[in-house]
Amino acid sequence: MNRSYAQPLQNSSYRINTTVKELVAKLFVETWSTKISYDRYFIQCAPIVCSYSYIDNANPLYVVTTLLGLYGGLSVVLSWWCPQFIQLIRRIYLCFNRNQRIRVVPSIS
Repeated sequence: MNRSYAQPLQNSSYRINTTVKELVAKLFVETWSTKISYDRYFIQCAPIVCSYSYIDNANPLYVVTTLLGLYGGLSVVLSWWCPQFIQLIRRIYLCFNRNQRIRVVPSIS
């Protein structure tokens, strides 16, 4: 009966007595190369549409600043718009009342 045992890799970064738990923790990866070439990616994949998305959780500071911004914007817009709107309503009312006063209803005697 012939028996042969696996020989350890000569240029491995792991020691011979490395546990499986350690290997799993490192995902069995010896070296991790992070050479990124977006040009080669787009040439090879040639995507029609390129987009990205991210999840942004609203923290309390973001909510407070957004509400203050809305309050400030609304107060500026309404401080200009409300007097203009009231003047328009007043003009319409005065024109309507002026037309009512000018009408003379003949009396039948």
